[in-house]
Amino acid sequence: MLEELFASGLVSRDGRYAWSPDLFAHHRNPVNTLILKVVGSCNLGCGYCYDYNQARFPKLMTLAAARQAIDGVWARSGPLLNVLFHGGEPMQAKALIFALVPEIHARAAAEGKDVIFSIQTNGTLLDEEWCELFQRYRFSVGVSLDGDESVTDRFRTTHSGRGTYEKIVGLLKRYDLLGEIGVLTTVTRHNVDRLVEIALHFQALGVELWDTSVFQSAGRGEGREDLFAPPTDRLVRAYLDLLAAIEDGRFTTLAVDCILSYVRNVLSYRRGNMCLRSACGAGSDLVSISVDGAIEACDCIVNPDLRLGQLADGGSIARALDSPVAEAIRARHVDRLRPCAECDWRIVCGGSCLAKAGRLDAVDETECVLSLNLFPAILGSLSRSDRLIEYAGRFA
Repeated sequence: MLEELFASGLVSRDGRYAWSPDLFAHHRNPVNTLILKVVGSCNLGCGYCYDYNQARFPKLMTLAAARQAIDGVWARSGPLLNVLFHGGEPMQAKALIFALVPEIHARAAAEGKDVIFSIQTNGTLLDEEWCELFQRYRFSVGVSLDGDESVTDRFRTTHSGRGTYEKIVGLLKRYDLLGEIGVLTTVTRHNVDRLVEIALHFQALGVELWDTSVFQSAGRGEGREDLFAPPTDRLVRAYLDLLAAIEDGRFTTLAVDCILSYVRNVLSYRRGNMCLRSACGAGSDLVSISVDGAIEACDCIVNPDLRLGQLADGGSIARALDSPVAEAIRARHVDRLRPCAECDWRIVCGGSCLAKAGRLDAVDETECVLSLNLFPAILGSLSRSDRLIEYAGRFA
């Protein structure tokens, strides 16, 4: 049995794995994702918003800056590039996006490159023109919702404090988008115990993809951990409950991506989720351009010491990606992180998110504990039945 486990790459022998480390080398991939944070402001005032920054709030990316970002990434990208519009609320930059998307699409067609357009939005500004753009250019659309009306309206509010659930879901129903979007739920201490209920709610609405983002202490949430941060033990329990619900067959049409990400890492050595691998996608697969022109390895990294450069100063994205800071980010590896170096789960874990850890030499304790509980539970489930394999295959 131990020989089979070693051959499968699940255990080490004398500190070595059967699989070559080259299979997991992601330190210098072509850029496949460009995040354009096209606007600093948002028409909502969510209490935990990690992205809020008072200095950036009035800013709007210019078309010239967006084109400069596209030009800079184009040469460093592979055959597929995902252009993700983000904010603030990116739909407030309607003129910019409507001008830029046809240009990028035409350039990609002329040069034989595949481009995927994505947008992460609060969904309050949807109209027929947006829906036509999404359909024409096959956008991937992510909408932020934290649960049913009672959950969403607690913190996802307008600046005057009005709830947003009814308006957002009403627009999604009006334009028949519920089956075409993904929903992203921010996990806080106020909804962490209801994740199975929340996922079932979105499944009942007809949503087919649901994911979570655990509260990050930045932006409006900085220094408010006592109000928003979910206790680690409750977060672990919530994720294990989601795993059990999948095993029980409760999710028939909904991909619970926050669990599937871990399952896929166990089922294959391929690491499709750049946040769950060593080295992560920051400064390699991914580059982000802030509304103020900052070139960032990942839009979630708030440590100013890890910023790569500045477009506004005539900075080059190529030069930023070749900078010592970018090299240091790409060199972050589980074998050099404590306590990862002696942990047998490092091959499937990736050493936790750099943005949440805050430093190149640190590990996020919450993500670490989550992995230490989820991966054994997943292997236990796989030893009992093929339900997880069937579920992962259904949403491959």
